Parts: sequence; C-alpha cells; structure tokens
Amino acid sequence: MASEERSVNSMTPDSGDSNVDDRAIVPETPGRYSTTSGGDTDAVDPTPAPITPSAPSTPTRSPRHIDLPRGTLNEVHDARTPMTDDDGTSTGGTSNRPKRVIWGTDVNVDECFDKLTEFLKNYKPGEGYSDTAAYYSRLLDKAHDVEESVINVDLQHLLEHEPALYTMLVNFPTEIIGIFDLAIQSFYREKFDEDKPMEVRTFNLREKEMYSLRELDPTLINQVIGIRGMVVRCSQVVPDLYRGFYRCIRCGHTEAVDVDRGLLVEPVVCVNCDSRSSFEMIHNRGMFNDKQMIKIQEAPESIPQGETPSTVTVIAYESLVDSVKPGDRVDITGIFRAVPMRISQRQRTVRNVFRTYLDLIHVKVMMPKAEGDVLEDATSRDERMAEVARSENIYERLAASIAPSIYGMDDVKKGVLLQLFGGSQKDFSDKGWGRIRSEINVLLVGDPGTSKSQILRYVHRLAPRGIYTSGSGSSAVGLTAYVARDADSGELVLESGALVLSDQGICCVDEFDKMSDYTRSILHEAMEQQTISVAKAGIIATLNARTSLLAAANPVDSRYDPKKTVVDNIQLPPTLLSRFDLIFLILDQVDIESDKRLAKHIVSLFYDSINNASGNETSYAGTGIGGQKLVEYIAYAREKVKPRLSDAASDKLLELYVAMRKRGGEGAGGVRTVSATPRNLESLVRMSEARAKLELREVVEVSDVDEAHRLMVSAIAQVATDPTTGLLDIDLLNAGQSAHQRGKARDLANVLWTTLSNWESGGDVRLNMLLQKTNEDASVRIKETEMKKALKLLEDEEKIVFTSSRLAIRRLA
Repeated sequence: MASEERSVNSMTPDSGDSNVDDRAIVPETPGRYSTTSGGDTDAVDPTPAPITPSAPSTPTRSPRHIDLPRGTLNEVHDARTPMTDDDGTSTGGTSNRPKRVIWGTDVNVDECFDKLTEFLKNYKPGEGYSDTAAYYSRLLDKAHDVEESVINVDLQHLLEHEPALYTMLVNFPTEIIGIFDLAIQSFYREKFDEDKPMEVRTFNLREKEMYSLRELDPTLINQVIGIRGMVVRCSQVVPDLYRGFYRCIRCGHTEAVDVDRGLLVEPVVCVNCDSRSSFEMIHNRGMFNDKQMIKIQEAPESIPQGETPSTVTVIAYESLVDSVKPGDRVDITGIFRAVPMRISQRQRTVRNVFRTYLDLIHVKVMMPKAEGDVLEDATSRDERMAEVARSENIYERLAASIAPSIYGMDDVKKGVLLQLFGGSQKDFSDKGWGRIRSEINVLLVGDPGTSKSQILRYVHRLAPRGIYTSGSGSSAVGLTAYVARDADSGELVLESGALVLSDQGICCVDEFDKMSDYTRSILHEAMEQQTISVAKAGIIATLNARTSLLAAANPVDSRYDPKKTVVDNIQLPPTLLSRFDLIFLILDQVDIESDKRLAKHIVSLFYDSINNASGNETSYAGTGIGGQKLVEYIAYAREKVKPRLSDAASDKLLELYVAMRKRGGEGAGGVRTVSATPRNLESLVRMSEARAKLELREVVEVSDVDEAHRLMVSAIAQVATDPTTGLLDIDLLNAGQSAHQRGKARDLANVLWTTLSNWESGGDVRLNMLLQKTNEDASVRIKETEMKKALKLLEDEEKIVFTSSRLAIRRLA
C-alpha cells in the first residue's frame, strides 16, 4: 500500500499553491477513495471525510509543477493491467489494486489517463487537415526536433473529440491538467524512447468560459476560465521556493521537504540521532521556481461608460515568466484561485474576505502573428503574405483600406499608412552613434467635423499595439510613468503611462491642442530620443517609448485662418511641431461639386448599411483589404521586413534634398528662407523605407523615394508656406517665425533705434509714447506686438534696457 500511495501522489498535480483544493487526489483512506475489486466498481462514498483547510498564505508554487520519478506511469498502468498466471497467461480477471477517482466525484483517474492518451495519439482535425499522422503526434515531433518541452493543446479539439473530458478539465483543472501532463510524457516516452518532462498548456476555451474582469465571482473559484485584457504592469522575476533543504546541526543528517499548499513544514525529530528541533535550513541547497506577478486591466474599449477599469492579478511560473510585457493585449487561460489574507504579517488570524488571482496556464498575445494554425510553418505564412504583396496596385488598395468610410483625403490616408508600417530600426550603439528613430510621427490639423478623430480611432484598431487617449484628459504622468505603492509588497513601483505602453506601436492623441504646456513638454524626449527619463521617489530609470505619435488638433478659433501661420493657428511650440514628420491640413472648404460627392458618399453609407443588414460588406470596402487581413499584413511587415537603401535611392535622396533647399527665396532684408532641414531628410529616409516595407521589399527603390518626397512636399507646402510672401519657409515650424518676419523685425528695430537716438528728453521712454511717435513718422501702422519683438532684438544687443516693469525703456550709452 505504501508504494500505491507514492504512485497516487506522484500523479497528483502539485497543490503547493496557497489555494485549498477540496477535490485534490489523496492517498487511499476510508471515505476519500472508492475502491473496486475484481473489476466491479462500487459507488462513490456519499459522505467524504471533512476538509482540513490549509494555513493561510500568499500564492506560491505553481500547480503545474509535478515530481515525476521514473516508474510513475508504469505504476498507473499496473493498476489497470489484467491479472496473469506465473507463465504469463491471462486469468480473465483484473488486478485487485483499487481504481482511483477524484474525491467527491465519479471521475476515474485511470480512465481519464487512457482517454487523454488516446486523444493525443489519434486526434485529427476536420476539414483542411490532410496529414496522415495525428495532429498532436506531429506537434510532438516538432517539439522533439526543436527540443521544446511545452505542447499547446486547443481545447476546441478536446471538446470535439471528447466533450466529457473538456467538462472535467474545466471543473477539475488541478487534477486533470496534471494527468494530461503525465499522458503527454507517456506518449513522448513511447514515441522517442527517452524521458523528458513535458507540459501541456490548454487554450481556446468556449465563449461560455470566457469572462470579463467584472464577471469573476466566487462560483468560478478553482475552475479554468479565460479573460481578455491589457497588461499594465509586470513585476520583477522572484525565486519561489518549492523544496526546502534541512540539515541536522548535531549529526549532519539532511532532509528535503516539499512545499505543501503554501506551507513548508520543518522536520521536528531527526531520524538519525533522535534530536528534537535540531534542523537548520540550507538556503543555497533549496529548489526554486521563477515567479512573476502580472497585472491585467480591462481593455479601454470594453470599459462601461462612467466606470473605472477593473484589474486582476495573474501569477506566472517558470517558462511563462516574461512572456508578456506592459501594453500587450492578451488572451489569458488560467485557474481562478482565492487565498485568505492575514490581518498582519505577525498574526495567523485571517480576514473573512479572500484575495483572488489567476494561476496562469496559457497566454496568447492578441497579435496577428499569434493567429492561425500552430502547425503552419514559416514558409506557408511567407507565401500568403507575399501573395498579398504581389497583388495589383497594393499601395492604392492598402490606402483605400484605411478608414474606408471616410471620403477622399487620399494623401492623409497614405501618410498614416506609411506610419503604420514604419521605417527600419537602426542601432549604431557599437559605433557610438546611438539609436536612430525609425518611427514616423503624424499631426492632423484642421477644422471641426473633418473626420480627424475617426482616422485616429481606425488606426488605433489597426495598430498591432498602442493606446488611444485625449489631450484634455491626459496628464504628464499619465503619458509617461507614475509611482504607486504595490498592494502586495508595499514597495514603491513604477507604473507605465500611455507612451510606454505603446512601445513599438502607435499612440493616438486626440485634442492635442487642449494639452497643458507642461504635458506637451514631456513629449519632446519621447518623440525624438524615443525614451522617457524618470526620477521620482528614489526611482531613477530610462524607459523605452519607441512609439509613433498620431495626433489631431483643432485651430484656436475653431476655424483655420489661412492668413495666419500654423503656429499661430494651433499655438503649439515650434520645437514640438518640428518633430512631426508629416503635418496635414484638413480644411472644410466650400466646393459645390466636392460637397455633392461627399454628401452622396455619406448617404450611401446609411443606405448600404440598411440594405446589407444581413452582414454583407458595404460597397465602399470592395477595393480594400479586409480588416483582420490588413492587421496581420501590417504586423508581418513590421516584424519580418527591414528595407535598406540602394545606391540609386541614396543618390535620389541627396538630389531631392538639395532641390528642396534651393526652393527657399529671398525674404525681407535679404534674408534667405530655409525650405528643408536635415530632420526633413531623415523623415524622407523613414518614409521611403516604409513605402518599400509596404510591398515586403528588402531594398528601397527610386520610386519609393519619389512617393515619400511627394507626400512630404504636399504636407510642407500646406503648413510651411509664409502667408505674407507665399514662399516656402520651414522656419515657420522650426522657429515659429518666417525669414520675412525676422527681416521685418530687424528693419523695425533699426527704425526704433533711430527714433530713440533722436528723442528730445533724456531718461526713460514710455512704450506707449514710443509707439505713438513711431506711427506718426511711419507710413504703415505698427502693432504693439511687432514693436515689442523689435525692442527684444535691441535688448539682446544691449542697446536698451527695460524699466518700470517693462512698461518703459532706457537707452544705454
């Protein structure tokens, strides 16, 4: 009987976590196991022994950890082996060894083992699967080739093959998943004649078992559930003890003790010298698992209106550690657990309110590269994507797929499309140059009602990862990072903000003009250096913020004034505007023919939505690429394709940049306007690479450079044209003032200096008197703001000094 008890224990999934599992398999004792003799099964004892709860503790060891001494599975098979005589012939009976069931149920452990083994060996999916070998047999071959120890099992396959097994796994996961692990190891040993610890990870539950974070309640405790959400924080990886090592200080005898339900019980009496309380723990001889706590939050789009987002803690062990990062949208499969909380660390008394968490079994990052058949090899996926890239007019089709319900705005859609693909990452740290930004930043400026917010919403759905936020509701710490106190450890930890969560994705910011000046100031580092530096509460860190910024802003007076510069219209600092690669003006101009086509398009959307209520696609989406297919294509291109400039493309870039520099003309006072800067050249390189990446090409061609140049000139011509002279002047974005305006200010400063030199009375001169005197002598009326700018030039040259709270000036000798 002792050997039988060891066999049962070894088959049991480790219950060293803090949860009290009232269905755990235990060694045979009256009332806990129903036994059979001679193959006849008795009824399950309706009055099982009472449960003895474990001591309260925090979540510790993973239930997936199973000690598997060689011979475990043999003992399982022996329990169900037909009886034989000494010569090996069958007697027609079965072994007298008891059959084991999960306590409190009629679920037979051995039958589950056999059915799961049969499922792994023989299951073949339905349509679309043409291989002669079983599905999981192929997966096992693949795992053996790459020396992998994890097999992902689709629960929809188990549901199709054996619905009863699916129900058992959902209701009794601690036991059934452990038996599943033993079955896969038995299959592996049989197939490859070698011992290797294998592990099953189940995923793809029915929608019935998928819950929102708000639907988790006590009825789900100790069951397998699925949730979807966004990772907001990952703790550090910490060691989690699952086997302690003790040594007697008197005789040197050693013992290893496993953690049981969250408790590590120190041996009391030494079996070698009979000494009491003589054991000490040898920490460096203990056995530890990796453990990480992950905080999951509801996805922003699934939060009910007026509610704050709900969160749940997920605990990952061993190979699941560091499988996700903040900002990932994930599909989690795990066991819902509840543990009691102590009133204090020094007391054993617990509260009557339990703390819940999710014991992680499987995690899938909700990105296109994780979709599809797990047996699909890289070659098949490459062929599918290459077929899309080879389709006719792929550039125009992809642009038409961006917000297809919005009429026109072709250049804006193409610019946003290039932003979705991005340029090639370049890291020259080994040469001392650092990392060069590959992300493209885009700003949409225009009149109200011109679909700017709709474009942001659509891009947010297409981007592999990213955050959507509003400028009026965002603070500086909300965009970067903030310090909070961890509820579990009590330590100060750094919580990621929107820009950090959007790392390697797109951060969409609506109402960009409504941001406070302090909030906008923190964007300078993130938009160019792609990092965020934090020094708060003793935490000094530099966080990655390798994100593209897509922002939308409205003019100050609601309507864009063509007579003013873009800086005056939206009142954003020039240093911030210069960090955008593309700035598009979206104006609501009156045009009868254009208005008629737009109205017809809008009406057709409602008309088509009524006629296609059955779910058919509307007519405007006919030329584009479907939403999910487009998301997968974008993610594949960003992951796999890294274009590089060809010699011809490099020469073309140089030629176009020099031509752009020559476009500047002579401003007032003979000052030449600047029509392009080196930052514009870098933008051209990024957009050219994105244009090549769009077609999955590894080399940037001249046509890519031409298209990038066309988009940039189209955008710059709108926002960087001096409304006074009509000349292209990039200084409007870089310095907030055109060359013509600087020339006028210099001329006015000379006039004011002449007026001050001829001033009759000495001493201080009031500004209002100086303005009046200058306007009397000038042919064109001068504004007070223009005069102050000119006086600032004289002050910088130390010719004057302001007095009387800057209401008067004094000429210096």
